[in-house]
Amino acid sequence: HNSVALDLAVVGSRTRPGTVYTKMGRELDAQGNIVDPVMAEWVSGGVFVTPPGWWHSHHNEGDEEAWVLPIQDAGLYTQQRTLDIRFADEEVDRLRLGRHRGATIDPL
Repeated sequence: HNSVALDLAVVGSRTRPGTVYTKMGRELDAQGNIVDPVMAEWVSGGVFVTPPGWWHSHHNEGDEEAWVLPIQDAGLYTQQRTLDIRFADEEVDRLRLGRHRGATIDPL
């Protein structure tokens, strides 16, 4: 999506640091994985920003529940019908067909 998100980690990992996190990056590879991801660990009470247009995925490799509260400006984009939510598997298929759009365009 092309809205910014300020993410509040309401509950991160309490017993195993590094097991609850978000991966973020500008591009996907041919398998749908984020290229050179930035990692934001969920620390209870901590915040991080998911930039607009960046691919992101949330992970919990622990055995505890974790909660994040995203605060977004998506309401404005939803009203304008410009939110542009994308899913990795669909984007990979599009790239294989040679169709590029938005954050998946090679900047070179």
